[in-house]
Amino acid sequence: MENGNAGYILVTGLAAKELKFNLSNIHFHTPSEHAFDSKLASIEAHFVHSLDTNYNNPGDIKLNKLVIGVLYNATVNVKNTFLESLGLASGEV
Repeated sequence: MENGNAGYILVTGLAAKELKFNLSNIHFHTPSEHAFDSKLASIEAHFVHSLDTNYNNPGDIKLNKLVIGVLYNATVNVKNTFLESLGLASGEV
């Protein structure tokens, strides 16, 4: 945690300078938007980051969002209070 922010990612190798992306949004999709081996997961979480234009003067860079997707598979045979708190089925994550 830095200055009350939820978190950030530092990226190198995409530009001449190190870029900082601040976590700006977390949202979920059920079922997932993406598949592995043609199979959708039960839930997909997206951790959306926005370019911090005040960090290291990124200049005229076109990249302004960075999204990390995490897939979760749930089965109904295990109680999962986190999934229940989201109004989703219990399961194994």
